[in-house]
Amino acid sequence: MLTIRTFGRAAFTVVLTFIVAAHAADAKSEAASAPSKSGPHGGDLQPAGDHHAELTFYNGQFQLFVYKPDGTSPEALTATRLTAAVTVPGDKAERRVVLAAKPQDADPKHASSRFVGEAAYLKDAKAVDATVGFAIDRKPYRVTFHAASKKPLSDDEIAVAGHRKKVTFFGVEFEISTSTPKAVLDQLSARMDKAVQDENAGKFESALKQMRQIRADLPSDIHSTGLDEAITRVEGKIGTKGAASDIDQRIAAAINLANMDKYAEALAALKQIKKDLPKDVKAPGLDAAIAEVEQKLKEQK
Repeated sequence: MLTIRTFGRAAFTVVLTFIVAAHAADAKSEAASAPSKSGPHGGDLQPAGDHHAELTFYNGQFQLFVYKPDGTSPEALTATRLTAAVTVPGDKAERRVVLAAKPQDADPKHASSRFVGEAAYLKDAKAVDATVGFAIDRKPYRVTFHAASKKPLSDDEIAVAGHRKKVTFFGVEFEISTSTPKAVLDQLSARMDKAVQDENAGKFESALKQMRQIRADLPSDIHSTGLDEAITRVEGKIGTKGAASDIDQRIAAAINLANMDKYAEALAALKQIKKDLPKDVKAPGLDAAIAEVEQKLKEQK
């Protein structure tokens, strides 16, 4: 058995031994597997202290995923590869399979939460038991998996399986995958911050342009009906702003008529403006202006 020591933020020492199902009750095993529970990729998910690990096995291909305590967020290791000692049914000879680091998008540089390997001679195996030994903060753990041969879930299938969560940026809710990279979320937050700042400052056209671009740039694993609602809200503000501008111009024209002593025309214009006034547009002083022009018209007669 080969032990690979890695040091870093997670400080893991990993020992992997893959054993066929017939040897699951071997007395040398220090810990039996907990009741099977499916992980995000459909593999066998087992606790590792406060952390979790998942093993998938399909057509002789192995994938090992290491997770934080929530069982879904990746926990990256600094190891570049792991070695699995494998036995096959009816053959006690031990074979070694290299599991190479294959970082996921959310993994930091020079670290990986996923390790993959292949053993063609296990292609027809229906299931394997795998014992994984590692240490967290120098405390050793041994975890036993029972992984049936099953095609791992794709990212889209993971989303359907419910491995998603909701986050809110400046009042707008987004639904994301638990594996969405932090850098993507940080950028999304910064862009929403700028768009909402512009909206609050009355720069509705700029806010709308930014929100529409954010929606166009959203990765396939991020969805947001909240963003659609925000866009509709800002579009409404632009419409209201346009209506208010038109009302201002019409009132100015009516007042100009009054200043030219054309009170009848001015009064008719002001009353029409009041009739046309949208419910969400306020025109303080319009009633007072109408009353004043009515008084001027009476005096003129």
